[in-house]
Amino acid sequence: MQPGMPTDGTFRHHTLDGLDLGHVSKIGAFAEHTVVSVNSIVKVDQSLPLVPAALLACTIPTGYGSAIHQAGVRGGDTVVVIGAGGIGTAAIQGAHIGGAAIIVAVDPVEFKRTSSLGFGATHAVSSVEEATELVRDLTRGVMADGVVLSPALVGEDDIHDALSLTRKGATAS
Repeated sequence: MQPGMPTDGTFRHHTLDGLDLGHVSKIGAFAEHTVVSVNSIVKVDQSLPLVPAALLACTIPTGYGSAIHQAGVRGGDTVVVIGAGGIGTAAIQGAHIGGAAIIVAVDPVEFKRTSSLGFGATHAVSSVEEATELVRDLTRGVMADGVVLSPALVGEDDIHDALSLTRKGATAS
């Protein structure tokens, strides 16, 4: 199927001179109006506050899915989650539910580090440098089976940091 609508590959948005425009990630996020597949629509009851609805609809599945489906967390694994905000906390929970033995949360904000321990992290540190030293010690130099990168903004250095924490043959997501 060609890029465009998720179900039929057609384009519903075009420039003024007729150039086809695809959806970013095939969704209409941040748009006032868009055309989406009926399969992508979930009606939210008006009595439900939007913040919890957004958490349930995006943050939790994204974080949990990053740990379980992307990083492939299994029992006994060592997992590092960089960024312990909403998505990171859900990734920590996913790693915990997936049976990870060691879960290291990395966040510069003390409240987030402390909170991460209540969601399943076994260790919490404030920097990647601290995490690198800790994971190296805990794994005898093997490093993490999975790393989930979930800071507010991801830069080139963040990707390098995630890969440096990841053992050979493992996944950074």
